[in-house]
Amino acid sequence: MASKRELDSQSPIDNDLFHAYTRYQLCQLKNSTSLWTCNQEKEAMLNILGQFETIDGNTLRMVVNQIFENSVQMYNCNETNESFLGYQGESSSTSHLENALSSPSNASVEVSDNSGTIQDRTWNVCTRSTSKKPELIQEHPIAKKSKPLDATIRKLRKHISRTNLEELCNLTDHVERSKYVVLTRMRRVNTSFTFRVSAATADHSLHISNPLGDYRNPMSVCQANLIAYRFGKVFDLAECHLESEKKKMAKLACYHIIKEELKAHGKQVATPIYKYARYAQSVVRAAEEIGVYVLFIPEVLGPYTLQTIKYSNFSELASCLNAQCAEFKEIARFDHDENLIMTEMNYSREHGDNSYRRTKSKFLNSCA
Repeated sequence: MASKRELDSQSPIDNDLFHAYTRYQLCQLKNSTSLWTCNQEKEAMLNILGQFETIDGNTLRMVVNQIFENSVQMYNCNETNESFLGYQGESSSTSHLENALSSPSNASVEVSDNSGTIQDRTWNVCTRSTSKKPELIQEHPIAKKSKPLDATIRKLRKHISRTNLEELCNLTDHVERSKYVVLTRMRRVNTSFTFRVSAATADHSLHISNPLGDYRNPMSVCQANLIAYRFGKVFDLAECHLESEKKKMAKLACYHIIKEELKAHGKQVATPIYKYARYAQSVVRAAEEIGVYVLFIPEVLGPYTLQTIKYSNFSELASCLNAQCAEFKEIARFDHDENLIMTEMNYSREHGDNSYRRTKSKFLNSCA
């Protein structure tokens, strides 16, 4: 059986993966009979898991970890007398190790040391015994040379997940292929819907002619980003010359039109309206401070990050992405009428650099 990877507790949780695995676990528990002492307990657990779909995994982890860590008895009456003579209880690192040991043996663990280097190690551990504590058998470093982390990457780790960072590295390692994917996505998304919106009136309409897959499809996410940009840009420009109440009503009417059209095509939209408005504002800011291209790489900057990132943290995120992706900034822009202007690119998949095919990058290998 394949070993599992335990992520660094400081790494952001990928909420798409978190919600997908929650749904899977919910189905598993519904069909399980061995875990429950009574139906009431089963129903309670299923109700709890059912609420995870609306919860940020990072927030949940923080709260639940605090509950569990403060629910452990520090001293056990069955321990030896050393426990009562000033011998310190288990450290937090030991506690984390025991949590890892509760999963199948030979678990694969990724560790990051304090010097800013990444080391992949495999820990061979014994299974949990009912009679005594598990013991660490041996540490076998994988034959892989560790390398220092770039300062920019270290900063980015605070804002995006490990998977996002891997895709960012793939994107910058294969610039020509990445530009081709981004520009192809732009052309397809830009013609996939028509959106008419007016901040001064209730004359709004959205028609999606090509849904580009379900809401999890990267192309569909790009489409949602561009729709949010159109929404956010119009109402940002309306700040100066519209009465607040009038603008509020126009924004609400436009939001409902977007929501109904997206739902008609099986897509999700952030609710309530203040969440969608915040997402739209972040999309506009990302396009202006980072570049239009960033709306078309959800594998690097996903919609959840755009929805939840704090205003004070955005500048650091933008600075890091500008440092890593400077070559992408000029491939597209919006003109004064908010038309998407894209550069021409001669790229041949047959005669270009095909080394990207050896990667596991979903972004690079998407035929867009």
